[in-house]
Amino acid sequence: GIPQWVAIPGLLVVTAAILVGVGTILTETARQLQAELPAYVDRFESLAQGLLTWLHDHGVMIPEASFQGVLDADRFMNFAGGALRGFANVMSTTFLVIILTVFLLIEARGFDDKLAAIWPKAAQRL
Repeated sequence: GIPQWVAIPGLLVVTAAILVGVGTILTETARQLQAELPAYVDRFESLAQGLLTWLHDHGVMIPEASFQGVLDADRFMNFAGGALRGFANVMSTTFLVIILTVFLLIEARGFDDKLAAIWPKAAQRL
């Protein structure tokens, strides 16, 4: 296999590159979403109004106030914000797991010596 002194720094570089790449993509996506959000809200409100008009034209009478409560742009925005927060939580947890994995890989190198210092008889069985 690959020597540990090459594998661990290599893993760190690959992990850092992946995290930077994912972070860059997420940042750019969030920036684009923020820039296009007013257009999405306008389109959403237009579609909701069109649906209300279509329902009225077909004999379904719904009070506009109750209809606006169901298809509210603020609810849509809260949902989108919640989804983004959830995704950010997943990414931060993934980052934590990667950091812990790298730490364990680094510490695994001297684990036998540490185990022998604590339990000499147990280390002999390894």
